Amino acid sequence: MMLNRFHIPYVPELVHTQLENERAVFSAMDTIFTLPTRPTAIYTAAGGLAVPVFRYLEANNIRCPQDVSVVCFGDFDWSSLHSPSITTVHVNIPKIAAQAVERLLDQLSCRDNKRTWLPKQTTVPTKLILRASTAGITRGPFGEKGCTPDCLQLTASEVDELHHKHYTAAISFHYTGKAYMDLIVRGMSDVFKSLGINIIATTDAHF
Repeated sequence: MMLNRFHIPYVPELVHTQLENERAVFSAMDTIFTLPTRPTAIYTAAGGLAVPVFRYLEANNIRCPQDVSVVCFGDFDWSSLHSPSITTVHVNIPKIAAQAVERLLDQLSCRDNKRTWLPKQTTVPTKLILRASTAGITRGPFGEKGCTPDCLQLTASEVDELHHKHYTAAISFHYTGKAYMDLIVRGMSDVFKSLGINIIATTDAHF
């Protein structure tokens, strides 16, 4: 769904499932890294896959995040202790459990009171926890690489100060027509919004 939303083609060779052991992970990584276009990031659907992924990268002299970024679904205890610390997608498990119990109790109440129970789709937001295993793939005008996200973390007092300043900002690019740039604009907008910064314009030069 998200790939279609941002007009990103689905490439079956990049998606590997049922990776039950390290050998399977290594085989999948071999396939991915021998494609004509090498990936710039690896996304694992479970924290347990992070260990064999990083072992593969180390065994093949692939640097993280300089050569490839790594993101894991689920924020596990040791993600911040790994070197590099791992960028994760935090899932609000308590809220999911609470809403599941609420729907179950509602279903039981409908049955006891002979009411029709209607299923309902509920979305619980996730949160991207940026750490040192990810880095931007864009370059500066002289080929400079961006620093890792952990270098850009603000303290709680700094965030609070920004909110009280009521800053505004404008985003300007050479070209924003591609799906990748749409993602960058959306990411910047989300970050600015979380800091209380109002975006007043988004422009590009159409190069």
